[in-house]
This record gives sequence, structure tokens and C-alpha cells, in this order.
Amino acid sequence: MADLYKIEQLDGGRFRAFERDDGRWELDRPGRNESFKLSRDGRTFTITERDDGITQADVYNDSNQDGIFSFQRTDVLSRKGGTREESYKVDRLTGGRLNVFERDDGRWQLERPDRDERFRLSRDGTTLQRIESDKRGIEINIYKDSNDDGIYDFVGTRFQEIGGGQGSRKNAFEVRENDLIPSADNLL
Repeated sequence: MADLYKIEQLDGGRFRAFERDDGRWELDRPGRNESFKLSRDGRTFTITERDDGITQADVYNDSNQDGIFSFQRTDVLSRKGGTREESYKVDRLTGGRLNVFERDDGRWQLERPDRDERFRLSRDGTTLQRIESDKRGIEINIYKDSNDDGIYDFVGTRFQEIGGGQGSRKNAFEVRENDLIPSADNLL
């Protein structure tokens, strides 16, 4: 997934999409399981992809109408069967800390976050966020435990641009003290 697209509008409602890759614009065409759509007002570009029983849409916006579209969010449109490879389990520890386990190659493995990412669990324990920072902003991947089975499945992504410096972060795995739930079973 690219962070930036440039759209060249053609006659008859057609358009060409260019992906920003390694500092230059490259023509991008939809793959076999993808579709590209430009909104009527020309401000939103959406790439819809179907893979492994999951249909998701990457949404890009052109907020200043300069033809450059920035990534804003990913929405999961449907999930039919499919694997749970983009899923997490969470173990709550004392002091507001978490152990997060990622589904990888069919088994649960303890997650070792990169320097620029952290995890946050919601107060009610139904939503997990994987927050990743870079110089342009913050990407927030959202995972939900919708059926109360202790597994958080990917439901979407959103991007927040930042203006100034980034604030300090405490820990890669965090739960705010007010968000802690008094009792939790070990999920392993």
C-alpha cells in the first residue's frame, strides 16, 4: 500500500493513478482482485481489494485539490471465512502493561514492536490499536474482539497527519490506568 497517489483525470470519467514509490511517480493499475474508484467530486480515491475472504478498501483524500491523494484509512467491508493472520491476542499485566501476541504462520507469537510503534487497549477491552509513527504522521490500525473470543481481528486503519514534533511515548504496550479492567483471564 502506498501513502500517496496522484490522479490524472481523462475524458469520459476515466483516470490514471500514479503511486509514489522511491521518490518518483509510477503508473499503478488495479490487480486481478482490485478495483480503483474516484469519487464524483474528485476528492476521494478508493482502492478495493479482495483477498483470502476479506474485502477491504484503502481510502485516500485530496484535501487541497492539488491532485495528490494521501492515505486516510482502511475499512474492512466484508469477511467471509478467511484466515486470522492479521489478528492479535492480549494478556493484561500489572502496572498497565500488556503482552501482545500476533498470529503468524498459523500460531501465536509474542509481538516485539518496532521503535516507532505501540499498542493501546480500550477501557472495555473490545478494541486494540496498533499505533505507528513516522515523520508524516500517525497510522492507527484498529482491531476488534467482536465475538468476545479474546482474538482481536483487523477492522480498519486511519492516518493522522502531525504538524510539529511528536510527543514522548511511555511504553510500546500500554493501557492507561483508568482503562484497566480489574480481572482478566490469561488468554494463552
